[in-house]
Amino acid sequence: MAKNKSCVNGIDISNENIVVAQYSLDEDSIINTGIILNPLEDVESNSKQDLAIGTKLKKISAQMKCSGQKTAVSLPFNYAVVKNFMVDSDEKNIKSVLEWELSQNIVGNIDDYYFDYEPIGSTPQVAKYLVAAYRKNKVQKIVSLIKSAGFNPFIVDLDMFALVNVFEKNYKENISEACILLYADTRSSKIIFTKDGTFIDFELVENFQFAENAETYAKHILEIINKSLEKEDFKTTIFLTGGLFSNFDFLDKVCSILGNAKLLNPLKEIKNQIDISPQDLQKCLPYLSVAVGLAIRAGLEATL
Repeated sequence: MAKNKSCVNGIDISNENIVVAQYSLDEDSIINTGIILNPLEDVESNSKQDLAIGTKLKKISAQMKCSGQKTAVSLPFNYAVVKNFMVDSDEKNIKSVLEWELSQNIVGNIDDYYFDYEPIGSTPQVAKYLVAAYRKNKVQKIVSLIKSAGFNPFIVDLDMFALVNVFEKNYKENISEACILLYADTRSSKIIFTKDGTFIDFELVENFQFAENAETYAKHILEIINKSLEKEDFKTTIFLTGGLFSNFDFLDKVCSILGNAKLLNPLKEIKNQIDISPQDLQKCLPYLSVAVGLAIRAGLEATL
């Protein structure tokens, strides 16, 4: 199956795992996945990290026969500049206005950043835009790594947007509701607020002091969520994903404390032909959300 030339890929790279999801345009299905945990486990110095990640990407590319296939890759939004800006509704030069606003909220020169934006709401007087920026040198480095491993990168996106995308595809019944996507590993938790299929806001939480104990972790996250929701008048469902929740005992305890919470299943409504047992696939689900979201986007844009 993975030899199909009409395949695209989504790649989620972090210090804790590398995840590849391969999507067949012909089959309209996720057909293969590759997961490497702790890719930097044996790396002794920061200078060798890129080489280690590149080597492991080449291994996955060879195993999954991904050479030359169009690929979407994520960047962690921990290091992005993400802002909401208000612009007059009759403004004609939206990009220039947002670029100027962004330049007042970054360190360094605006020319050192790639940025993109999208509308997220409006009134007759003003339009609200979500703007995301990333340093060019970091984007160029990850693109170079992907290329050297044999992939053909044509989309670079933030992990939180890929997560919203996979949520939309699998939970259409929840899209109109206010929901929280909790994406966590042992280092950090990304709390993403979404409604009507649109990113609303986020919180970034360092996990080092909390990730080992489910009760301590869940109470800390709940405190942050409650503070954030004081500004809003709605109740919410919480969807959990990421390597921190690969321990299902830990996951169950966190869900019981958070309340209306459950594991996000990135393959709930997306067809898959992944050739592993249902039990093993279940163990993979916490890791797959971002990569599947990227693969689905790659599939859509590859056909345009």
